[in-house]
Amino acid sequence: MPGSSTFYRFISRLMENESGMEKIIQALIKTMYELIPNFSDTCVVDGKITDIYALPFK
Repeated sequence: MPGSSTFYRFISRLMENESGMEKIIQALIKTMYELIPNFSDTCVVDGKITDIYALPFK
């Protein structure tokens, strides 16, 4: 499992192209709704990013 600093750098680089990531995520969600019965009845979230964004940026 990557450490917190590695994960933070990864997320920071992704956010440099936030609009592109948003388009990819929306396309994936649309596809999942079409292919998976009862998609979104249950939601599971990895809390790792929550911890990082809860801390103030320095």
